[in-house]
Amino acid sequence: MKKSINVIKEFFKNFEVFFKYQLISRLIFTLVMDLFWLLVNFLLKSKGISVISNNDLSRFILSFQGVLFIILVVIVLFLSVIIELFGFINISHQVINNRQESSYLNILKYNTKTFFKNFDIGILILLLYIVVLIPISGIGISVSLFKKFRIPNFIITGIFENKLFTFLYLLLLLAMILISISLFFSFHFVLLNDQKPLQAMKNSIKLVVKNYKKIIIDFIKPIVIINIIIVALIVISIMIVYFIVFTLNINKGSNRIVLMAIYYFKNFMIIFSTLMIFPLEMFVFTKIFYFYTSKTEGFTNVKDKQIFLEAKT
Repeated sequence: MKKSINVIKEFFKNFEVFFKYQLISRLIFTLVMDLFWLLVNFLLKSKGISVISNNDLSRFILSFQGVLFIILVVIVLFLSVIIELFGFINISHQVINNRQESSYLNILKYNTKTFFKNFDIGILILLLYIVVLIPISGIGISVSLFKKFRIPNFIITGIFENKLFTFLYLLLLLAMILISISLFFSFHFVLLNDQKPLQAMKNSIKLVVKNYKKIIIDFIKPIVIINIIIVALIVISIMIVYFIVFTLNINKGSNRIVLMAIYYFKNFMIIFSTLMIFPLEMFVFTKIFYFYTSKTEGFTNVKDKQIFLEAKT
């Protein structure tokens, strides 16, 4: 428990660095996604489609416009990896190793260079890992763009109506969970240890298999603690305000103001947690990565190969 609290303290001690990067990233992604949907709507209209049905979807995907759509999706996914995953791994690396803060541009340059320098068939597997495995299994580090992706409810309902399909689905889900856990540190090995994705996946599996119980516990603890703190702050603030309102008999006008304050505080905490949970997850994963690579046989040279970025001027 003490180790988890220290991890949280270290994160919030460097909160400004993570918050600035997250704020800039969210602004960039807002513009990127607005442009993405603008182009998608243009492609649909150029194909004479207003609302996509199952028949229209297959016709659209197999068309020239469909190819352009797939290219757009790949570009957005690439930006998600470069900006979000690699970005917060990079910042976590700097904080953990007491490096000077690098500029946003320097981080993106390094991330992009590393992505293409280490490109092999394994990167396609890792992209499928982000898009399919993590959202369905609900386990692992994923980009915000695909966190809400889920199997449609009507498909799940159909599966659970058939015992064989249910058994096969649960078996597949278990396999996905095991694979997701095994690939936890693939992106860390690519970025921080300059490895090709296929080699990075092999090393991630090797590292997790040797330490899987401790790794899962070390990841869950700080995330649970910070969520409990956020919920506790919201509950306590509401209780205090209600106590003031009903004990001191505050007039209706003031009552309305207090209730509005509760509403905005609750919304602020939800937005705050949404913005900062992902950076915290990445920081925790990176702490765990460095800790277990230093303690596990065969990974003691990871620190010697870690990256050095140009400091912000």
